[in-house]
Amino acid sequence: MAPTKRVTRTAPSCWLIGGKEAEFSEKTRLPVLRSVLRVFLFHHNPPAVCARKACGIVIDELLPFWVKAGIPTVDKKSAVDQLKRIYDEWVLLKKAMNKPTTERREKFIAALDQLFDIAAPNLDKIKCILPEDREFYKSMTEDRKASMIGVDRKWALKKQKKTVRTEGEIRRKRRSDEDTKKCFDKVTLDDSASDTEESETKDSEFSLPEKRTKNVRINVLTKEVTSALDRTQTSSRFGAHLVQKSVTSALQAASCALNLEGTNLKLKPVFSTSSVGRKRTENRTSIVENIQQNVIAHPGPFFVHFDGKLLPDEPDGKKYDRVPVLVTGYEVEQLLGVPRLDSGSGLAQAHATYELLKSWDLVDKVVGAVFDTTSTNTGCHKGACKLLEDKKRLGEEILWCACRHHVFELVLEAVGTVLLGESKDPRLPFFGKLADTWEKIDKTKFRTAASIRKLKCIPETDQIITFCENQLQVHHPRGDYKELCELAILLLGGLVPDKPRYVFKKPGALSKTRWMMRAIYAFKTWMLGRQIEMDASIHSKLFSIAYIRMWFNAPLPAQSPRNDLASLQFLYQNRKEGSHWMAALQKFVEHLWYLSPKLVPLALFDDKLSVEEKKSIASALQTGGKKGSAACLPRAKVELKDSVMNLKLRDFVTADSVKFFEITKISSSFLAKDPTLWDEDSDYLRSLQVVNHFKVVNDSAERGVALVTSFLKGNQLTTDEQQRQLLLLVVAEDRKLNKLP
Repeated sequence: MAPTKRVTRTAPSCWLIGGKEAEFSEKTRLPVLRSVLRVFLFHHNPPAVCARKACGIVIDELLPFWVKAGIPTVDKKSAVDQLKRIYDEWVLLKKAMNKPTTERREKFIAALDQLFDIAAPNLDKIKCILPEDREFYKSMTEDRKASMIGVDRKWALKKQKKTVRTEGEIRRKRRSDEDTKKCFDKVTLDDSASDTEESETKDSEFSLPEKRTKNVRINVLTKEVTSALDRTQTSSRFGAHLVQKSVTSALQAASCALNLEGTNLKLKPVFSTSSVGRKRTENRTSIVENIQQNVIAHPGPFFVHFDGKLLPDEPDGKKYDRVPVLVTGYEVEQLLGVPRLDSGSGLAQAHATYELLKSWDLVDKVVGAVFDTTSTNTGCHKGACKLLEDKKRLGEEILWCACRHHVFELVLEAVGTVLLGESKDPRLPFFGKLADTWEKIDKTKFRTAASIRKLKCIPETDQIITFCENQLQVHHPRGDYKELCELAILLLGGLVPDKPRYVFKKPGALSKTRWMMRAIYAFKTWMLGRQIEMDASIHSKLFSIAYIRMWFNAPLPAQSPRNDLASLQFLYQNRKEGSHWMAALQKFVEHLWYLSPKLVPLALFDDKLSVEEKKSIASALQTGGKKGSAACLPRAKVELKDSVMNLKLRDFVTADSVKFFEITKISSSFLAKDPTLWDEDSDYLRSLQVVNHFKVVNDSAERGVALVTSFLKGNQLTTDEQQRQLLLLVVAEDRKLNKLP
């Protein structure tokens, strides 16, 4: 029979590392990191051999080199952990292999040809190391010119003497154990030695005490437990008491279930306040490090969100501005931090936002900013967005995405001011009367649109009801969104799904800053107001119904240009219906951010836009469009003339519109094809996926503000600023992973 050829695993080239190796190629020197990783990748064969098991195999092969060199090493577990961390870092870097070289990658490449150092800590203080071994180790960490050739006679003699001593100690211990056992063997006494005729005594029943078992330490304060303590704002003192009682009860239940009564099971574990506090601090750091690694590994692109909040700080009680900074992208919504500012200026916000992006290594991945349209954010020269754009990449442009919800809040505020007048009372007295007399109102007697001739003729009634019913099937982060849809259906004469007998909710908190509640109060006031001699304007109902579509379609990025143009034309068409319509039009025309040249290309990804319009936009983009104007702010300017009704989306395309693709790094190759073929184009489909995950509302930052308010205002869990930042990140992560019932 012919000898069988040995089958070896192929060794394809691995990114940055090279080919796999079955064993260390260099026998006379301590292996470098590149060689260690090559051997590791040879053994790593999931699922049969997981990463940690492969690390153990490599360390077993590596330790003899260090023993031969006479250099003490860390224990095997620590060495395995060290290699596993380096492998994990390589995996993260590999995910971004197509991205430009970063400082982190360069640092990793430089370390590949350096010693994989597993020497014991404080090596200088260990006296048993020979001088020549120290020199060899030093050479391995520097020039690597030294080598291990031949047999070190001094080291071999020393090893032989140590082996002899160890064997002698083992023999002496064995003899000692045998002598001890003989001393305590049972002895039977002769009957003649006793002056009584009793049976044999058993005086020698003495036995050695049982060997004390080593206590098994179980980590009860896991990351999940400490995160729950942070989220519920439980102090370490109460947390220690709570965990102790919970663990004790669990052990007692396990003891009864497993019949462990009478064993040495410790049923009263002790948790100190300080140990719980230390574990919480340790777990926070570990959790945030994992979060940061996952976000850094994400390819992007990201939009950065920020919003300010003035809060009193502990323990001095002074008020400081806090700015929650978040990034959003494909399947990512991550809080980066909530820095404390000495002032709420645009410069302070821009600096804090940029520093956080830099610390998370996300500066190159941010393509846009989402913000509320306050002067602090939108100022031409000192606004946070302008300063952030100047700071980022030494002046590279980003997309300015004004929060669409905030824009429509301003529109609703303008309507409310005209209809109800200006008031310094934050509670709005007109609507406050409904809340004060709520208990006296019969909620079963309410009006609908069918009872009023003008409301009876509301256009597209059935379409609006269907739209609201569809919105009820969508998860909304706030309950008032759902209530607004239900009231609209009820007002238009429809039936709320799953609620044949609708129960009106008691009016909630109302202030000038709660814009959504104005629309809800307007519905309730008109439907129930007659019972308290109070009747809201019919015109406000017409506007509130029209407003519903604007609000609920606001978060859709691709539909934003089309919806804004449609809203502009709708408001212009109804401008003569009342002064409040004109007020809404004048306010809205100041915020045409998504008709700006750089954001109009979003319409190319709108599935409800006609093929003809997409073709005209694509043609305008390819020909360069009209010449752009050097506007102070990136938003469209429209004159309120009859020509507004003839505007098309292509009219907003300029030479600057192609910057949308440059900034977002989205391919524009599909523009050369007919729009009917875009659904089959891979570049278009990838771009569509990216665009659909753009966040054009600042609800993320508002949730960050709510988080800061609830966890920093009057919270005494920690006064250390660094721990406060970690606490907020941990709580935000726990909220994403664990939804409360």
